[in-house]
Amino acid sequence: MNNRRNRDEDGSPQPSEDKKEKKSNESFDAPRQPSDILGYRARSPRGGQTGSPSGMFALRANFNREQPYPQRRPSSGQRRLAGASPQARTQEGKKKKARKLFVPAGTKIVSDLQITDGNFRAVTLEAASVPNISVTPRAVRETVLRLLAKKIPGKRVLDLSAGCGIYTMEVISRGALIGSAVEKSARMCASIKKNFAKCEVKEGHGEVFEEELAPFLKRMVKRKRKWDVILLHPPFDSDFDDLFRFIGPGTLLGKGGIIMIQHHPDEAFPEFIGALKRVKVVTEGSFGLSFFAKKS
Repeated sequence: MNNRRNRDEDGSPQPSEDKKEKKSNESFDAPRQPSDILGYRARSPRGGQTGSPSGMFALRANFNREQPYPQRRPSSGQRRLAGASPQARTQEGKKKKARKLFVPAGTKIVSDLQITDGNFRAVTLEAASVPNISVTPRAVRETVLRLLAKKIPGKRVLDLSAGCGIYTMEVISRGALIGSAVEKSARMCASIKKNFAKCEVKEGHGEVFEEELAPFLKRMVKRKRKWDVILLHPPFDSDFDDLFRFIGPGTLLGKGGIIMIQHHPDEAFPEFIGALKRVKVVTEGSFGLSFFAKKS
C-alpha cells in the first residue's frame, strides 16, 4: 500500500516524505548558482546556457574556490580614468639619466683648445708647449667633423700626429667607440693622458701611442688592425710619401672607411693613392683637406 500511496494519479512514483526532507536540506546547503542569484539564465550567442562550458559569456564565479581569480591589468582607459598616466615611470632607474656636464651649461667657445661639440663641449684641454707642434684651429676641426658626422658615432678613429689629442677628444665627445692617438712627443702624450682623465675617458675607450708614425703604421699593418676613420694631420713639411706606403694599400681601413689628410692648401695629392681614391677636397682657411676612400 505504501508503494501505492507514493504513486501519482498517472502512475509515476513519488518520493517519500523522508526523501523529500533530505533533498530539501541538500538544496539549501548547496552553493547557489550565479543564475539563481541574478534570477535569470543568461545565454551565449551559440544558444548555450551560462552554466555550460561552451557559453562564451558564461559567468565563471566559483564561490567554493579558496583562491580568487587573478585580476586583469587595467586598460589604458581605466588607468586614465583612475588618474594614472600610461607614460608614468617609476623612480627606480627608469628616468632618463641626465648627461654629465664637465663645464657649466652655456659656456662659450672662445679658444682653439676647447672641444667644439658633444659630451665634452667647451671643455678646455691641456697642451704642452712643444716646438713645431700646433693645435688645429677649431674652424678647421668643425669643418672636418661636419663632413664626417655620420662616420664617427660608434666607430674606431685613428688620430695620427695627435698633438695634445684635440681630434681624439673631439671624436670621443661625438660618440666614437675608440679614439686612438699617435704622437711622438712624450710631453704631448702626457697632455693627452691628462685630458683623458679630465673628461673621464675610460681605458679602452681612448688609447695613446708614443711612437713615430711610420714604425707605428708598419706595426699595425702586421697586426692587421683596422679603423673606420683615419685623421692624418702632420706638420706641413712631413714626408707624405713615406706614410703613403702603409696607408695607400688601404689595409688599415675597415669596410666603408675613410681617410682625411690635412695639408698645405697649395699641395695637391694625386686622385689615386694605391687602393685609395680621392673623393673630396676642401680648403678651410690656410689648410687643405683631402678625403680618400677605398676604390669600389
